[in-house]
Amino acid sequence: MRAGAAPVLHGASAHPVFCHSRGAACCRNLCAPGARAPIPTHEASRLNKFPYIATITVSSEDRGGDTEASENVNMRVGIEAVTETLKKVHFVAALAAPEKPATHICVTLENGLVYYGPIVNGHAELEGGWIAFESDMLTPQELGL
Repeated sequence: MRAGAAPVLHGASAHPVFCHSRGAACCRNLCAPGARAPIPTHEASRLNKFPYIATITVSSEDRGGDTEASENVNMRVGIEAVTETLKKVHFVAALAAPEKPATHICVTLENGLVYYGPIVNGHAELEGGWIAFESDMLTPQELGL
């Protein structure tokens, strides 16, 4: 994938995601709020890799000032510091994205930390993927959180 190109992403509301309350793939809006089933061992391993819940906003910003954005709420993510100025967000499930090639990403964790920057690279499939982006903010691990 060339720099600045958006990974192929699909509409989040149309695809199933893993549901903790039912222990299987289901539609996000069908799950009963607050219902929790025991987390299987394979899922516990995935929770270690994707320890945060976040809102991921993928946007397309062009030189004319036009901006198109797609918001993905309640995404299970992991944040990795590749270098001091390059971060990588790993995510579970598909992301909704703008029609135009995505240029920027904003990841807002439930704890209030926000990561924003231009997209450098990425890879996405229906079951998840990653997006690398420029950001000099410290990751939760680097902050000791």
